[in-house]
Amino acid sequence: MSGNKEERAEKPKSRKQCLITVGATATFEQLIRATLSVSVVEKLMEKGFSHVSYQCGDSFALFNELLPEEREKQLLFKVEKFAFKPKGLGEEIRKCKKVDGQSEEGLVISHAGAGTILDVMRMGVPLIVVPNPSLLDNHQSELAEELERQGYATQGGIKYALLTVKSDLADAIDIACAMAKKKTWGQENKVKGVATMMDEAVGAVHSPREEEDLSLRLDGTR
Repeated sequence: MSGNKEERAEKPKSRKQCLITVGATATFEQLIRATLSVSVVEKLMEKGFSHVSYQCGDSFALFNELLPEEREKQLLFKVEKFAFKPKGLGEEIRKCKKVDGQSEEGLVISHAGAGTILDVMRMGVPLIVVPNPSLLDNHQSELAEELERQGYATQGGIKYALLTVKSDLADAIDIACAMAKKKTWGQENKVKGVATMMDEAVGAVHSPREEEDLSLRLDGTR
């Protein structure tokens, strides 16, 4: 029987990444509170995530308050936190992709920003879209509902109840991780398809310049 420690050591667990992003414009403290709640943190550990990245925006101080060092040490996943990424979230989203022999399929939990949604769908990463309930219009909710209806994302809900934040994100994580078959946009008409779907969901009209911006983003050049 060999005494070699390396032979007896267990095979390291594959990397499994989750990205949580609140966006770069509107404040979304509720998403920070919800994703750091006991139920969501326990669900992420239950699902075997090894790394969780939090894009906090202007809620960085709140994040540190909700996840002090003592609590972070008790987690079964490594935490990365940042306010913004000057070059965008493309690299962070790529970390959530499945790579044979290197990483398992991960997850993105995102605000309902069109740019982030397009980036995640282009890379084929499972997605939970969380509308911001503090915004006056319901366009984000309509977009999230349409994405879920067509099978491109799972909708997560957040609301205030008795001065506390309530969410169904733990259940949404279950649903997103259980989706065996992922739909992707066709290459030939992907810009038209995405733009049309978003128009139907929010009643928006894209200008030629906006269509060009969508194309550049989907092609990875922006």
